Amino acid sequence: MAKFVVEPGAAIDGFTLGECVHRGGMATLWSVTREDIAVPVLMKIPRVSEGEDPAAIVSFEMEQMILPRLTGVHVPHCFAAGDFARQAYVVIERIPGQTLYRRLGEL
Repeated sequence: MAKFVVEPGAAIDGFTLGECVHRGGMATLWSVTREDIAVPVLMKIPRVSEGEDPAAIVSFEMEQMILPRLTGVHVPHCFAAGDFARQAYVVIERIPGQTLYRRLGEL
């Protein structure tokens, strides 16, 4: 089965990709929409290509397994996950406010 094209406007399992909000060393974060989800959500897509760190892939697989099981006021809700055979991703609630990345300098 072919991988999905990952670009704005593309549809992945019913989610429509909007803007890419972050490109990191291990994954990209996209704003996405789906008509049955009323809250803002993000799709995290791992970087999986030849030469990528296998540990990053294993880490993402662990995230896919753990995230749907977590609950709490400080944990974003997980709406969906895609497998590596087609397109790996997790779709999580987008928490409003400043990103933690911007606050790293305060540590």
